[in-house]
Amino acid sequence: MCGAEPINKPIPSCQAHAALLQKTTLGEVQTSIAGWGHGTLHVNTGGVFGECTSAMANFYEKYGDELSREVTLAELSQEIEENVGINPAWRSTDVFQLKDFVLHTFHLEYFHIYRSLWRSQTCALDGQPLALQCPESCDPSTPSEDCKCQCEGVNSPDFDWENIEPCLYMQDKTKWISQSALSRESRKDLVRTFCSAGVKEGEQLESASPMDIVFWMIHPVLDRLVTAKRLASQPGGIFMGSYGKIEPFEDESWLEFSSYSTDNYTCTGHGPDDPALQGLTILPRIATAADVNGDGIITNMEFYDAMDPAVFNTDYVYDNFEWAHCGQENEVSEEELSSQQSESYAAQSLKKLSESAMNMLSDGRSATQGSR
Repeated sequence: MCGAEPINKPIPSCQAHAALLQKTTLGEVQTSIAGWGHGTLHVNTGGVFGECTSAMANFYEKYGDELSREVTLAELSQEIEENVGINPAWRSTDVFQLKDFVLHTFHLEYFHIYRSLWRSQTCALDGQPLALQCPESCDPSTPSEDCKCQCEGVNSPDFDWENIEPCLYMQDKTKWISQSALSRESRKDLVRTFCSAGVKEGEQLESASPMDIVFWMIHPVLDRLVTAKRLASQPGGIFMGSYGKIEPFEDESWLEFSSYSTDNYTCTGHGPDDPALQGLTILPRIATAADVNGDGIITNMEFYDAMDPAVFNTDYVYDNFEWAHCGQENEVSEEELSSQQSESYAAQSLKKLSESAMNMLSDGRSATQGSR
C-alpha cells in the first residue's frame, strides 16, 4: 500500500469464516463478508503503488520530529477537549507514536481516501463532487505525470485544502486526533500529498477485479459459505468441522448499506429493490425465476431469492461442505481473531496496546475493501 505492508488487513482465517457463519441475520453476513470476510484479500493481492510510495516516504521524513512524538489515548483525550471542546473520555495509557496513527489511519487507507476524494460530495465542506479530477483516457505513450488524478487547484497557492480535508476522515475521532495532535502544516501537506501524488491500483483492488484470475479463487469460497448458511436450516443441518453446527438465518432481510452514503447522498445499487447485474447474461431459468413481477428488471433481493440453493435454479452444486484444511494447526490466537473482526491496528509497534485502545483508534475502514 504505497510502500507499506497492509498489516491492518489480515488474511481471513478459518476461525473468521466460522464466526461469520454464526451470524444470525443476512445483514450481519453482508457487512462481515464484504469486510473481514474477504475484502482484505483484495487489498493484499491488488495493492496501491506509484508516486504515492515516494510521496509518503517524503512526508514521514519531512515531519519526522513531529511524528516521532509518543502519546497515549488518555493524553490525546485531554488535548482534544482543549482544542475541540469534546472529551472522548479515553483512559488508555498505552504508548504509541503519531507516525503509527498516520500510517494506519491515512497511509494504509490510501485507496479508501482516494475514492472519497472522487466522491467528494459525501465529505467535502462545499458538498461538491469530483474534487479528484481524472483524465477520461490516456494513450499508452502518455507520460505517467500527464496521466494521473489530481485535485483541482492543488498546485495553486490558494488551494482550499480545508474544504476537502474531511474526506481523509472516516470518523470524528480520526478528525479529533488529527486536528489536536498534528500541526496545521502537516495536515495541509497530507491533503496535498493525497491530492497530487500519482496512484496506480492493482485490478484486484477495484471493480475490475474479475479480470484477475485470483478473483475466481476468492469469490466461490464466499458463495460456498453463504450456500452452507442458507442450507443450515435443512434437516440434519451443516457442520463446519470442529467449529460446530452452522446456525441458520433468523432474519433474511436485505441490508441497504454503503460507507459512501450520507444523509444527503445515497450511493445507489445497494438496496433490496435496486437493479442488479444489468447488462449481463444470466441463465434463462434464473432470469425467469428472479423477475417475479415480469418488469424485465432483476433486483438484488429478487436475485438473492432466485439463488436459493434449496430451490436450485443454478447450474452447479458443491460436492461437499467440508473444510478439511481448517484445523488446530491453522488456527490463529483469540487475540488475532478479535483483531481481524474489530478492524483494529496490527502494527508491531502497537501490539502491546490493549484491545480497547486499538478499537478506539480504529477509524472503521481498516478491514474493508471499500468498493461498497
